[in-house]
Amino acid sequence: MLLSCSTAHGAGDGFVVGLGAELDTEEGRALSAALDIAAGSKTWVSAAVAHSHSDGFAGGVESRYAVLELDRSFSSAGIRIGAAYRDNADVLDSIDLRASIYLRQDAYRLSVDLERRDFDLALQSPLQPEARTIDFTADGIGLTGSLRTGKRTSFFAGGMWYDYSRNIRLQQDIESLRYLSRSRLTLMNGLLDNRWHAGMEIEFGLKSLDVGFSRWQTAVGHGRVDSISIGFLMPLGKTSDIEFRLAFDDSANYGNSSVFSVFGYFFGGL
Repeated sequence: MLLSCSTAHGAGDGFVVGLGAELDTEEGRALSAALDIAAGSKTWVSAAVAHSHSDGFAGGVESRYAVLELDRSFSSAGIRIGAAYRDNADVLDSIDLRASIYLRQDAYRLSVDLERRDFDLALQSPLQPEARTIDFTADGIGLTGSLRTGKRTSFFAGGMWYDYSRNIRLQQDIESLRYLSRSRLTLMNGLLDNRWHAGMEIEFGLKSLDVGFSRWQTAVGHGRVDSISIGFLMPLGKTSDIEFRLAFDDSANYGNSSVFSVFGYFFGGL
């Protein structure tokens, strides 16, 4: 759901603006906007917001997301820190703190990723008129990396695993939240036990094509999602790119679905 602008679009002082839209076959849709701006030759500040709506429920389900991050590089190493807020239909909200330490060279990039998530979850019982709220935390640790294997080809992979402060599957009425997992664009599908991905990218001058596979396990319903995606990035002009992406999901919660997205990037100097 989050549109991530890559600082690879610019070097030194500059900025990248991103706008995106997503649609899926489960009556979900999302809009997102992002900004990367250079605060010096080795420092980038990134911000993004996203909003999604999923039909098929009484009144639909709204989800919101916002993130702010700071990236500071030191020659061949760097650190990235940030905070994010998520809200899903007044049922689930979280404040996330994250940090990454990375090494990078022309041929590779390797990052160790840490995350701390603080949740509030409202559970509604048919026997109680008012929702019961539980709070819990999740600590995540992961690795992401990429490896260039030729002038045009590179491979990428990564994963994140979470340890929860309580077993939310044992909470009373937790199964009533399955309806919030009907679409990948609802944030309930961001409440995860683990996630990982792998793929390859092929460059054709200023154009690129990537193919990837990802899998994630949801904490509610313990449903697994397998996804295959293909993306194509091409320039629109000297200061803009456009990216098209198509993904196919196989989910234990919402069955088979397809997701189409388009992102536009606009960049320049300051």
